[in-house]
Amino acid sequence: MQGSLSVFESTFALHAQETMKYSVSEMGYIFMVCGLGMSISQIGLTGFLIDRWGEKRLLPLGYLLLAVGLSLLMIVNTFTQIAISVGVLAFGVALITPSLASLISKVSENGIGEKMGVLASVSSLGLAMGSFLGAGLYSINIHLPYFSFSMIALVTAFYSIRKYIT
Repeated sequence: MQGSLSVFESTFALHAQETMKYSVSEMGYIFMVCGLGMSISQIGLTGFLIDRWGEKRLLPLGYLLLAVGLSLLMIVNTFTQIAISVGVLAFGVALITPSLASLISKVSENGIGEKMGVLASVSSLGLAMGSFLGAGLYSINIHLPYFSFSMIALVTAFYSIRKYIT
């Protein structure tokens, strides 16, 4: 998840500038939508959804939304469509992050701090690898980072469905 978010954050400005000739202010608004979407979702909605449906049901949904948001970035071409795509991506991330942390805290009562530390380390690795891989894939084709990471998120969604729901 962090790798996908990092791909978006590290390549979107170049992508938007090349495909739609966006200015810095237009890109700033898109990043604002992303931040607001994640903040609002995590402040009020995600906790409610975890309590109501549980982490195991929200994870696949979060990964599916993340995949859809990344995929749409390859085909949308208006500001409104991009804002919606980024909002979908942000909501997916907002479902995944707390759900993973909550699940990890429930694995066992011993070593919760250690497990949370591993989650933080893996998240940091995802951020670094996402930026690195995103830049490399972008140099091959401007849509390749979004396609590749949306496929990873989609596979993860189906894996989560198979593991947690069936």
